[in-house]
Amino acid sequence: MAFVATSVQAPVGSRLNYVEKLACTPRTRGCVPTQRGARLISAPRSVAMNAATGSAAPRGGIPGLWHRIHAKLGVFAWFVPLVVFAALFIGAFEYKQNELQKFKDTVAQLPATDHVSSIELLGLRDKYLRAPEFNTEVDNVEGKRASVAIYHALLSEFGVINARAAEKGLLLYGPFVEEARRKPGSHPNIDLLFRVLDEPQVVLVGQINTL
Repeated sequence: MAFVATSVQAPVGSRLNYVEKLACTPRTRGCVPTQRGARLISAPRSVAMNAATGSAAPRGGIPGLWHRIHAKLGVFAWFVPLVVFAALFIGAFEYKQNELQKFKDTVAQLPATDHVSSIELLGLRDKYLRAPEFNTEVDNVEGKRASVAIYHALLSEFGVINARAAEKGLLLYGPFVEEARRKPGSHPNIDLLFRVLDEPQVVLVGQINTL
């Protein structure tokens, strides 16, 4: 009689496997387990067992999700991140385009400035003291036409650029305000409104130059 060792699946829900010695004889034409040779061995601790099936439980979190996607889609699973990235990129691009179009529509509703060549802004502190560090001139050229329209509208409504006018100006600049906060110097005409808000005693007196 010979003995052969083999692994036998443990009962459902158990974390233990056991090994039995199978008695193999010519008469039995096969191998039958013997209780005397049975012994228990512990399953590897790194493998979690599914209580319902006794098989290894699927991994959780992002790795588990990726494992399930890869199991279902095979090689096509590698295209999933590309599709997600493309969707996010297109969504961000469309959002920015929509915000830009809203800004253009807002500027288009302001009083016309075709007759304006430039706007000069002179800083005054406490109404009488000059503040030359605030002095600037905005020419009515490509890339600055929106700023000319905004400052022209603010001067027409408030007479000077004070804190209240600066607040409304930031509303008109819309989507560019956050970018100006993140990147100081990228939008100097918006930075000027920030400075007026930071120093409420300062006002900007405007002179509108015409063609």
